[in-house]
Amino acid sequence: MRLIARFGFEDLGLLRLLELLIAADNLASRRVAEKVGATFEGVVPAGPHGQGELEHTSYCFSLDRSQAS
Repeated sequence: MRLIARFGFEDLGLLRLLELLIAADNLASRRVAEKVGATFEGVVPAGPHGQGELEHTSYCFSLDRSQAS
C-alpha cells in the first residue's frame, strides 16, 4: 500500500491517490487502510447484482499526499 501511494504521489504527481472500497466484512483490509493512515469516508451500500453496482456493502477510505508520508 505504501509503495503504491509513493508511486502515485512522487512519480505521477497525484494529490489524492486512492479511494479504497473494502467489503464491510473484510476486517484485514480495513486494518491495512487504517494502518497507512487512510481516512474513513463512509459506508457505500450494496447495489443490485449484475448492474455494475457493488455487490457488498463497503467501507470507503481515502488516502491523500499528506497521509502517505
